[in-house]
Amino acid sequence: MVSDLVKDLLEKLKKVCGSESITLPGEIDFEYDEVKQTLKIKIENGIKENMQEDCAAFEGWALGFKANLEDSIKQVELDWDEKIEPSKEGEGWRHFNRFLYRVDKFQNLYDWFTVSNSHKSWNDQKNSGNWQQLVLNKPGSRKETNEDNGLRKTEHDMEVFFTTTNGSTKLRQAVKKSYGIELIKIKNQFPVGVFDGEVIKGNNIFTGGKSAIDLYSIGQDNSFNIFELKKIKAKLQVGIISELFFYASLMKDVIDDDEEIKSSHPDLVKTTKLDKVNAFFLTPRLHPLITDQVINYLNIARTGIEYRNLLYKINDVNDVEFI
Repeated sequence: MVSDLVKDLLEKLKKVCGSESITLPGEIDFEYDEVKQTLKIKIENGIKENMQEDCAAFEGWALGFKANLEDSIKQVELDWDEKIEPSKEGEGWRHFNRFLYRVDKFQNLYDWFTVSNSHKSWNDQKNSGNWQQLVLNKPGSRKETNEDNGLRKTEHDMEVFFTTTNGSTKLRQAVKKSYGIELIKIKNQFPVGVFDGEVIKGNNIFTGGKSAIDLYSIGQDNSFNIFELKKIKAKLQVGIISELFFYASLMKDVIDDDEEIKSSHPDLVKTTKLDKVNAFFLTPRLHPLITDQVINYLNIARTGIEYRNLLYKINDVNDVEFI
């Protein structure tokens, strides 16, 4: 049951974002303390579900409310029911591990974001699991470049388009024109599954072997550039923030060589020391909650990661325009 105070906040949010279509996920309980100007976000099953789903995307909701309603919200507090934390088995447990990692990274960036007392942290989870060296999944044996079939219906179709001649050229030109970044070669599916010690079945810490960044490229300025891609008719979700935030945080940890998470990916091993991550939203449109102010908040949080927005449209099967 949504309180009147939360309903009022939502109406303010709709006006600021210029959209009446913004709705709150039923699987998250929102509470607002008007005196303390604190928004509490209590996640239910989202702690053990895919982060791109709105019921799990606490980063998106926290930033969406805080950045767009600065005068009404001073603090955002995250909470969840410990009784539904998954045991060490199955996909839910791996989603929960990734959730705790995301919470840790987000909490370390923003002093206006807190976690309710008594909840276990990412460090608690690592220590209780007695994990050794965390490593990223290795790339599979698929072909590096796929043949463009001319279709633009699925996300995979768009991945192929942006990694082959015409689409890749247009994307690299757009990145250079908008942000001054000279990309080398654009590739797809950089693996981000995390394992304990060795990449073998049973050692999974985060969700499985197929988890991957849609598109990536090394910049001539020694930047690692990642793209969260959505197809033309993709459902608009706040969770795109959580996806891109996780990928950017993970890759920054890897290229910082801080010993927590390692990668043996050849594109990292063979590359001169990387020192920055550029994280791109690559989509025909964004959820109305994701305003310029939200992206600004992403960028004022820490050095070493820059969030960028590239909107595109397909004019015909062989041409793309960035808008």
